[in-house]
Amino acid sequence: MGRRESRDAAVKMIFQQGFQPDEEIMTEAMISTFIDNAQYFDDDDTEKENDLNYTKELDMPYLKNVLDGVFDNLDRLDTMINKHAKGWTISRMARIDVAILRVAVYEILYREDIPFSVSVNEAVELAKKYSHDGAGSFINGILASIISEIEGANG
Repeated sequence: MGRRESRDAAVKMIFQQGFQPDEEIMTEAMISTFIDNAQYFDDDDTEKENDLNYTKELDMPYLKNVLDGVFDNLDRLDTMINKHAKGWTISRMARIDVAILRVAVYEILYREDIPFSVSVNEAVELAKKYSHDGAGSFINGILASIISEIEGANG
């Protein structure tokens, strides 16, 4: 329960962290502050009261694992993204795309309980929701290349 919402929250927190370069890790206090200040929206972007509904929808163990995992493995994740983003580097990508990719690549590399197809699909949906028109295809291509390399190495 709540993986989709938790993944969404993780992307937002990682995106937000990109504007605070002095902070190297996402602490419990930062997670709590994010949740306290988060606005909760319906699918039709109608703002709701900021109440416990948002936190009830979050899978906190998953969220904490992803945040810790992304920040603990940032160099490896970014290296993989740069390697498979033909003609692009993270420094040239939209920050939201980088946040989405970091979460998806973390899941692909470290979360064996999540099928690759789920990580890719969720990343593409987040890109459609938060980024530019071509972002879904862009992210899908990078993730497909990473998965192809992994499957080739394991094959």
